[in-house]
Formats: sequence, structure tokens, C-alpha cells
Amino acid sequence: MQQSINYKLEMAPRFEESSSTITEETPSLTSVQSDSYPFTWTDLSDEEKKERKRIYTAEGPWCVSPKASMLDLIVSSPGNVLMPSSFREVAEDIYKNFEVRHDDVFVVTYPKCGTTWTQEMVWQILHGVQLEVQESLLTRSPFLEMDSLQGTQKTAKAMARKNLEAAANMKGPRVIKTHLPIDMLPKDALNKAKIVFVARNPMDCCVSFFHHERLVPNQGFLGTFEQYAKLFRNGRNPMGDYWYHLKSGWNRRNHPNVKFIWFEDMKKNQREIIEESADFLGFHLTTKQVSQLEAHLHIDAFRNNKSVNMTSNYSEESTNGSFIRKGTVGDWKNHFTREIVEDWKVWIEQETFGTDIPIRMN
Repeated sequence: MQQSINYKLEMAPRFEESSSTITEETPSLTSVQSDSYPFTWTDLSDEEKKERKRIYTAEGPWCVSPKASMLDLIVSSPGNVLMPSSFREVAEDIYKNFEVRHDDVFVVTYPKCGTTWTQEMVWQILHGVQLEVQESLLTRSPFLEMDSLQGTQKTAKAMARKNLEAAANMKGPRVIKTHLPIDMLPKDALNKAKIVFVARNPMDCCVSFFHHERLVPNQGFLGTFEQYAKLFRNGRNPMGDYWYHLKSGWNRRNHPNVKFIWFEDMKKNQREIIEESADFLGFHLTTKQVSQLEAHLHIDAFRNNKSVNMTSNYSEESTNGSFIRKGTVGDWKNHFTREIVEDWKVWIEQETFGTDIPIRMN
């Protein structure tokens, strides 16, 4: 762990010459998605796979399955979204054929941006604040692309179809988790359902993702934080380009079916976010229910809640931490060297040039 850096992040000067490349693949503001599948997928090059072997074990899996290799990956165009090759078998199926209901709520996040926190908040709002529930959030709130992230390419389609059929049979209202950018959701999700999109500053997101990859058993990540920060910056960590995902939500934040939330705002005023979210979803909570839910979502209570802190998914022998970790703002200061900070300042400035995206680091 790096020595704590006790200073605020100040943005570097703007670089106007970079603006054309930054916006080239930025998601559009349109609320109508095409009926034809708008993405193509290509395999990582042999050279890149060889490079990844230096920091990922050859058989390291994507998630909790030992069958999905961290080396056998595909990348999308546009978007540079990075997925296991098995996702190719179901990506178009999800986009074209998943039946969206009017009472569905999609919780859309880049990984490690408060996904589970938001899922539980939304589920509780939609179900009248049932704090006594012990059923795992995994079964209460389906993960749209989960089964396509496990297994081999040959079995992924059948596994994903089974998962989607289970979601189809769920009683509404459904809270559906996904790490896909909005552009890759079922084509009528934006106009038919509600989307709660949560984003987090990239430096804290990177730190949390680093610890997550070390936590998951057999994930295969053997590298240092400096190596992981380079992967993240280059869009070569799981799920790929952070900025493409963020902009897919930010550019639609004013759509009537989208509620855009910053992780930092959830930390600053959880109660206000609960009230705003309930209003957005069309559900009324009493003052008492809001207070109960606020206490329920506090990081200490959340970490001790077995229905959301999914320790059963991880090895009991793991010494790398807990699925629900710190949940703080500014932990990047304990990991980033000054050299990485300076590099990321330039990167963030380039990626946000010409936008009004507010990246808050403290």
C-alpha cells in the first residue's frame, strides 16, 4: 500500500486537441435504440493475451466459475467494453429478446460503484421496506448478464437463457442488476422501464475494483496496484472502458426514465437519495420508513447483513478482505503514487473535456 497522499486533486489544463477523439464513441442522447444490434465483438490479440498472462493466471476465471478465463476475452466496437468470449453468444439475445416490463427497474453501474448498495435501496423501496427479509439479494434481484460471465462459450447461451427465463418468471416489480452500459441493455429498457444509474469517481472505483479482483477466489489476478491502475486506465480491466459506461448514463441523465446518482452523493446524504429515489420510482415512504432504511443501508449494518454481503461466493480462506469493504470516498489517496495521480489528472481532463461531468475526488 502506498503512503497516504494528503492533498486535493486539482485538474490539469484542458487539452483542446483531444476533444475529437474523446467524443468519437460517446453515447448519443437519443432515447430510441436501434432494432438491429449495434455492436461487434472481436477477440483480444495473442500479443495482448500474452501480456495479460503476466498478471493473471492462465486459468483465472471472470467471476466465481473456474471455467471463464480472464485471458479469453472479447472487446466491443463501439465502446471498448471487455467481456468473456462466452458473452458473444448472448449479447444480441439480451438486446433484442429480453422482455422488459413497465414496472421493471434496472440498476446500472460500472462495477464497484455502489451496485449492491443501490440494489438493496431500490428493492426495499419497491417492496415497502421489508428489513426482516433474509433471502439473498442474488435471488431477489437478478443479475442480467451473470450466467453469460461463467461457463464456456459452448454452454454460455444455455446458461444465460436459463437465467433470463428465471428472471422472466419473477413476480414484479423486478430490480434487475447489470454492469452493461445503457446502450447494451434490452432495446426497449430506456423507454419502457426505469433506470437507476450510479457512477463513482474513477480513482476510488479503480481501488475498489483492485481489492475485488484480489478477493474473488481463483480470479487469477497476481499483479500490483500499479499494474491494475494501468489496466483500468487503458480499459483492460473487466467490463472495459470506464468512460464509455459513465457517458452512457450521463448523456441520458435528463431522460424521464433515468435517475442518475453519484456514489459520493449517496455517502454525503443517504437520506436525501432515498427520498429522491422513492419519488422517482413512484413509491411513497413514511418518515419512519426512510429512517429505518437509512439505518439499514449504513455501511456497518450493510457489512453485517448476510443477505447482501455475499461472503458465501468467496473462499473462506481468502485473507484479502470482504465483499462489502470500506464504502468510502477518497481511499485512492492510500494507493495512488504521485506519478499515477499526475497521469490520471491528465487522463480525466482529456476524457471530460467538452462535457460537464463533475468528477469529485474528496
